[in-house]
Amino acid sequence: MAGSLLWNIVGGVIGFLITTFAALMTNPLSTSIVRGIIGGVIWFGIVFGFRWIAHMLLHGSGDSNYSNQARERTSDTARGQNIDYTTPDGEDLHAILTSSSVESSSSTAHSDQAVEFTPMNPPKLVTKPPLNDEQLAQAVRHLTQK
Repeated sequence: MAGSLLWNIVGGVIGFLITTFAALMTNPLSTSIVRGIIGGVIWFGIVFGFRWIAHMLLHGSGDSNYSNQARERTSDTARGQNIDYTTPDGEDLHAILTSSSVESSSSTAHSDQAVEFTPMNPPKLVTKPPLNDEQLAQAVRHLTQK
């Protein structure tokens, strides 16, 4: 597991001390020590649980997985260390480098389709003339009657 049993013991002692001092404020010494021991055992278990979860996250769920993952990690460390900077030498590469990429991409895109550009003609928005006072009064009367 991640770490050693010392972390569990330290967690248990810290839990014992915190619980004992907290219980001493309202309880007699014997009751505080008993509660401190219970708190220490609980903290020991909590630290053990965190260590167990950390072990599962770091190494997988089983010992066989651990040995397989260790082998994979050693083989993965060699990956990406060497980079091949050579480029293939050929006429296609020379043609790509000498031609303009914008011209070639635009000419191939429009050579297949001979569509002319036509702008959109959306309908014009028309505003209504403002209502006079009599029409507004009729609208309010109509709404209040319903």
